Amino acid sequence: MDRAMIEQLIKKKMTKRDVFIQSGIVFLTVLFVLIFCLSGLILVMIPVFLGGLIAAGVLFVRMNVEYEYTLLEQDLTVDRIRNRSGRRLVVWADVKTFDVFGPISHPQMEEWKKRVQNVHDARGDTETNDGWFAVFPNQKGGGKNLLLFQPNEKMLQGLLKQVSKTVVLKEDGHNA
Repeated sequence: MDRAMIEQLIKKKMTKRDVFIQSGIVFLTVLFVLIFCLSGLILVMIPVFLGGLIAAGVLFVRMNVEYEYTLLEQDLTVDRIRNRSGRRLVVWADVKTFDVFGPISHPQMEEWKKRVQNVHDARGDTETNDGWFAVFPNQKGGGKNLLLFQPNEKMLQGLLKQVSKTVVLKEDGHNA
């Protein structure tokens, strides 16, 4: 049995906060190198110094984030991939259970953001209002989830085929 599957990989762009954190990591690493070089305890502190360098390297590399959206019939999964190796499920949703689905620029998005239990931002560019949002029941219990994401045209068409037309919001502020 052939099952329709659509996948999309989107790279998260560096935000001002990410640049600030990376700059801080570089600054602290250089500062520790200078402190260890100027102190007479360099031979004693080598293990601590190497541990700090490794920790800084790990933090620096973990900021390389991509999101993978997978739509398999009515199941939408969003995974976060760190440094092209570590994969973690961000959210899973049955598209048929969406309470609302629409563009992030829609006026109702902010209203829904206040009413949900969890917000999952899986956009490549979090500083813009590009993309779509979906509100759906939390699989682990009560409450609602809000997913912010940036599907491409193929993924969007696949979602629109599965989502109930009564929950889709248009740009003009009305339901479809």
